[in-house]
Amino acid sequence: MIQLDDAEVVADKSKLITHTATGMVFYLSKEAKARRNPFMALQEIPIILADPNSKTVTADNGEMPLILIDGYKVNTGIAPIDPETIESVEIITSPSARYLKDGHTRVMNIKLKRKEHPYLWVELDGRSSIPFDSQEMVGSFEVGTPTTGIYGHVGGTFDHTVTDNYTSTHTSNYRQTYDQKLKNDKSSVSGSLLYKLIPRKNDYFAIKGVYSYSYSKNSTRGQGLLNNGNDIDYSFAGKGRSMTELVSGNAYYKHVFSQDHDMEINLGYDYSRNHLGSHRYDYYDEETPLYSLTNFRNHMHYGYLTASWNKSDRWNNAFEASLNGYISLSQVENLNGNTKIFKNNSYFAQAAAGWSRQFLGKLYLTCTPGIGILRRKDKTYGKNFLLPRLNTGASFKFNSNHSVNLRYYIESEAPDLSLLNPYNISNDPMYQIVGNPNIKPQISHLIFINYGYFGAKGWSCVPGVSYVTSNNMFSKYGYLRDDGVFVSTYRNAGSFHDFGIHTTIIKRIKNGRIYLNGGPQWRYFANQDKHFYFVVHGSFSKYFDKWNVTCDIKYINRNINEVIISDSRNAPVLSTIQINYNITPDFYIGLSLHNFCGKVYTNQYTSTEGFYSHDRIHKNINDFRAEIMFRYTIRKNIKRKTRMDNVLDKSGRHSISIERER
Repeated sequence: MIQLDDAEVVADKSKLITHTATGMVFYLSKEAKARRNPFMALQEIPIILADPNSKTVTADNGEMPLILIDGYKVNTGIAPIDPETIESVEIITSPSARYLKDGHTRVMNIKLKRKEHPYLWVELDGRSSIPFDSQEMVGSFEVGTPTTGIYGHVGGTFDHTVTDNYTSTHTSNYRQTYDQKLKNDKSSVSGSLLYKLIPRKNDYFAIKGVYSYSYSKNSTRGQGLLNNGNDIDYSFAGKGRSMTELVSGNAYYKHVFSQDHDMEINLGYDYSRNHLGSHRYDYYDEETPLYSLTNFRNHMHYGYLTASWNKSDRWNNAFEASLNGYISLSQVENLNGNTKIFKNNSYFAQAAAGWSRQFLGKLYLTCTPGIGILRRKDKTYGKNFLLPRLNTGASFKFNSNHSVNLRYYIESEAPDLSLLNPYNISNDPMYQIVGNPNIKPQISHLIFINYGYFGAKGWSCVPGVSYVTSNNMFSKYGYLRDDGVFVSTYRNAGSFHDFGIHTTIIKRIKNGRIYLNGGPQWRYFANQDKHFYFVVHGSFSKYFDKWNVTCDIKYINRNINEVIISDSRNAPVLSTIQINYNITPDFYIGLSLHNFCGKVYTNQYTSTEGFYSHDRIHKNINDFRAEIMFRYTIRKNIKRKTRMDNVLDKSGRHSISIERER
């Protein structure tokens, strides 16, 4: 027998949940860390849904969270991380001004152990659908030392899409019905290179460059009947293409004065150009066809600067201040006929300050107000707008298993170029698509309350209610011209209200998890009856030695995003089963079956005074199809690997586009 002087008992940290003023902190189990794949490991974290197949993370509210690595906003993301090096995962449900100003309502901060040795990470991904109408190949690497590193990425994709569309249109002047087939081929290549440096313990610097190029071409054919008193045989045929090129660069610096005091600066510039063109012939009986042409050349310069300061004190107070701004110079050049140019220049600056406080480890209060000034100017229009922002709320932790959270936001959003462009981008002689240069920013108020239960046996349940109201909401709007042509555009509608009840339930099982999320929603538009719809999303994943099985199903009975358009579907918008076989811990092959619950059809209705249209849309990618994939990963010094300050921010690139769906 050996007599010990003392003994230390360490609890399983994966069962602990630490509440903060802005969210919760979780810890991974030993089983999760041993999986070698960071997305598989993160499936253990409640209130997020990590998908190792698509390498994405979704928050409990359905949004893609902003990913921070060790608190750094500029990073390479999750893929290069070895799960063994993850110390904790913080889910921020009440983000501060420096994140909220960019529209991020969920933030995930992954804290890593400290590196001590050189390292190498290489990964190759590939996938192809069967039949071979979609392929992707991506290669990435990261190499460095504990104080410096280089990240590289190159990838290419190809997608072939066929869309069948039945359209029936009624106006006071005519009735039109036709069947249409649209074929679209899109290919893209992209690459990035990033250098990061930690010159001293408290300093972090990163600089990156990104280049991407995409090209698509399409062809369309259709035939039907047009009745303006007599039935007339009607047909059309057309072709189009689009090219977009983006060059982006940014520099990021963060200085840590102390454990509770830091500042960060991010400076970036994007240049993008787009060439969009199409032509179409419309035939009416034996008459000479009607020819229409669109041809646009567009470009945009976008520069931005953000700076923030954060400090906490020993009395559990936290303070922050932030400044940010951008300059956007956009130009749409209409090359059809007499050249016309639409220039839209935007200048934005915003200041915000915040405070949060923890009381007795139970109550957390936070308040971050801000104000922005937007100057927008084109050839005939120039105006200034005040855009308020506010993030305030309270959280109360009853014990380690039960908590309640209340939040209130004010968010402001400026319209993008696709809403402002005044030139028609449609080749349909009876249907025009134009923007509105006079549309104003919209301001939304959001309030939600939820209750969180996190049980010791792997159960978590987060029910809640949410309410959203918007002023000057961006609303799709249409009207019928005297000549019978319908014009689809945008306007600032009256008030908009959305009320929802939602619940997220997660059960962590051995080597897997069960996820269920959804609830009813009610939407209210000005001068309309209320709209009701519901969402149900469930998933299941389980690991059997070298096998991994995942099932994911999502159903939305209606999709109501605009005032005059609603969608309904007769099958789940997502139904996928995927089976992976891990040949080694770092090499797997997989088979994925998509839309196994049935084909997805979309019924789209457009209705306004003097105009009614029904579109029944079906895309080949929404049929049952199979996809094969593989992923091979190399990690050097994996047993000794510690903190890696990954650096590639995917959220800072802005490319130009004037395209909008009908």
